[in-house]
Amino acid sequence: VSDARRYAYLLSIDGLTARERGLSFATLDRTGNGAAIERVEAATSQRRGFVALIGKPGTGKTTLLICAVNAARERNVPAVYAVFSDLLDYLRAAYNPANTSELTFDARWDLLLRAEVLAIDELDQFNATPWAMERFLRLIDERWRLMDNRLADSRLTLLATNLPASALPDKVHSRLCDG
Repeated sequence: VSDARRYAYLLSIDGLTARERGLSFATLDRTGNGAAIERVEAATSQRRGFVALIGKPGTGKTTLLICAVNAARERNVPAVYAVFSDLLDYLRAAYNPANTSELTFDARWDLLLRAEVLAIDELDQFNATPWAMERFLRLIDERWRLMDNRLADSRLTLLATNLPASALPDKVHSRLCDG
């Protein structure tokens, strides 16, 4: 695969707008968020583990996720950013008969599992139907299992939420404490 085709592929999966692709760790104001920026930068370089950004709206969580996806893509690493409710819509779209995409549900799910960097924003902002909750828990668990496997390729899962970690489902809270 040529470098240009690879880069086009990475752009097609990153989930970012043209404006967001201009954000980088180098341009961030580190006043007040310096430790979080350093932690996300280091995790993005290592591409292993779970990092949860927890705080009130407007504290820079989304910007950090976007910078991580950009940094990974610039290193030729598959990285995906998604607001969690949009991620669920992306999965549901595979079942729409009018969908002309060649991506099946399994292909969409595999992309989320295999992305070396997966940044999920607004983790707490979705309608927790039984199906959505099952997908949520399964995605977190599968990414954790892949991370925990010492033989697996590198995988980093970045999560952002306005809720305290203890307010997330027990399984998710447990995985965050592990990663």
